[in-house]
Amino acid sequence: MPSSEDTETDPSATVDRARRRKLYIGATGVNAVLVALIVVAYYTLPAGWGGATAALRVGIALAILAVVLAVSVRIVKKSEYPMLRALQTLAIGVAFTIVSFASAYLLLSSDDAAAFTESLGRTDALYFSMTTATTVGFGDVSPKSEAARIVVMLHMVVNVAVIGGATRLLLNVARRRSVSS
Repeated sequence: MPSSEDTETDPSATVDRARRRKLYIGATGVNAVLVALIVVAYYTLPAGWGGATAALRVGIALAILAVVLAVSVRIVKKSEYPMLRALQTLAIGVAFTIVSFASAYLLLSSDDAAAFTESLGRTDALYFSMTTATTVGFGDVSPKSEAARIVVMLHMVVNVAVIGGATRLLLNVARRRSVSS
């Protein structure tokens, strides 16, 4: 591993560091755009598509997330910058998960006005999904119906198991890839 003195005199190290910085800045911009597109899709797509129940909607979202994670592990393993790819996957996966549960909460609330302590609009459902995902849970909105409580419990499990597990998996794959290259 080069020392700081070697880096100062080695122009290739400076070029590589500048290239990496440029890639990370670009990836951050791409992530911001993709997260924004996910949120825009949430706000613009019809709330009730095809009569799908909240459970079906969450199931479809989790299946999509599993496929994305499986494909992402392969991409991370082959990437020149595995940590960058792992972080990109996590950013998109977390945003997709939060929006998917917000969509389920919106559907539950529109199907049953008593499902939550208040009727949820799109922003309210997204807010509730964010407070649940971040474990903040201010308590101003809470599930009242059994169906809503089941979806919230599933959301909690997904937060811990899927997001936490996916984070660990992707970062471990990225670390192994970084060490082996």
